[in-house]
Amino acid sequence: MLCLAVVVAAVVVRIVFATNQSYWIDEIFSVDQTSAGYRHLLDVGWTEVHTPLYTTLLWAWQLVGGPATAWTRLLSVLTG
Repeated sequence: MLCLAVVVAAVVVRIVFATNQSYWIDEIFSVDQTSAGYRHLLDVGWTEVHTPLYTTLLWAWQLVGGPATAWTRLLSVLTG
C-alpha cells in the first residue's frame, strides 16, 4: 500500500510540475521534427538512430491538443 502511495504521489508531482521545466534537447528535436508535417517527420526519422515511433505518437498527440509546451510535455510525462 505504501509503495502504491509513493508511485501515485510521484506521478502527481511529475504532472503538476511538468510545465515548470524547459524542454530537454531530445524533446526540442522531436517537437521540431513534427512541426513541418508527417512527411518531414518520416524524412528526418529514417536518418536518425531512433525509429520515428515516439515522434509519430507526438505528431498524433499534437493533432489532438496542439503544439503547446504543456500539452507536448504531457506525452513525455505519461510515457515516462
